[in-house]
Amino acid sequence: MERVLITGAKGRLGAALTAAAWPLGTVVIPATRDQVDLGDHAAVERYLRRSRPDVVINAAGYTDVDEAEYRPELAIRSNHRAVEHLVAEAGAVGARLVQLSTGYVFDGVKRSPYVEQDQVNPLGVYARSKRAGERAALAADDAVVIRTSWLYGAAGGGWLEDVRRMARDRPGFGVVNDRFGSPTLVTELAAAIVAAVAAGLDHPGLFHLAAPDRASWWDLADWILRLDGCRDEVSLRPLPTDQRFTAALRPVDISLASDRFAERYGIRLRPWRDALAATWPELSRRPLGPERTPATSGATDRVR
Repeated sequence: MERVLITGAKGRLGAALTAAAWPLGTVVIPATRDQVDLGDHAAVERYLRRSRPDVVINAAGYTDVDEAEYRPELAIRSNHRAVEHLVAEAGAVGARLVQLSTGYVFDGVKRSPYVEQDQVNPLGVYARSKRAGERAALAADDAVVIRTSWLYGAAGGGWLEDVRRMARDRPGFGVVNDRFGSPTLVTELAAAIVAAVAAGLDHPGLFHLAAPDRASWWDLADWILRLDGCRDEVSLRPLPTDQRFTAALRPVDISLASDRFAERYGIRLRPWRDALAATWPELSRRPLGPERTPATSGATDRVR
């Protein structure tokens, strides 16, 4: 019987991990911010010594890319210091750490999928805090650090629903067409992480794990509207990034190559169009509420 602690259990990935099909006998311990403040070392120590996990999957973190520019101390506390605390206390109870990270640690100038050996160059506070968290995790020889890109699915309120909502309410809108990533279905990512844990996390170190093909925000919106059956009725305008202000600099391309994970763990994720089409019947059943913000880009580019 293995005990798996999942932090950030109310977030997009944390919720998917909690609901995933774990091997029989696994005890899943979902932890939220209300239960343990990861930025408080003493709180982390108490919680891990009480819960006694064998594996800790840290899916928590501060994810607001723009707001981090104004609240750097919060991003650092959540994305860096929290990981230091988990490394120390996971080691103290004999647990392995799986740390989630992001393609934002790159500057995007490569214009092709990044591999683990590529030089990082984080552009903003959020990206720098996530890179610091990676370094903290990799200080533990048995830790696994997983970078991913453009998560969607599972919990509602994401960018897929924004696109469908605006297609319902507007004759047309603009979407950024010159920023690229690897749109990744969160339930597939969660299943791959479960499989790696079930295999014993025998291959520690740094991995990329995302859809194998890249897309722009415009490509993603176009496919959403096609799946929703309304593409011919909606004018989807390409929008260059320089027509939209954001507080944080963003990399042009955070698409990731996941060959190393496939070689070590024998798992590849599906191309993003196939994965999105397969889960569309479930996603399209969600009711759409009032519009939140204008669809000028894929602004909800958060790893949660």
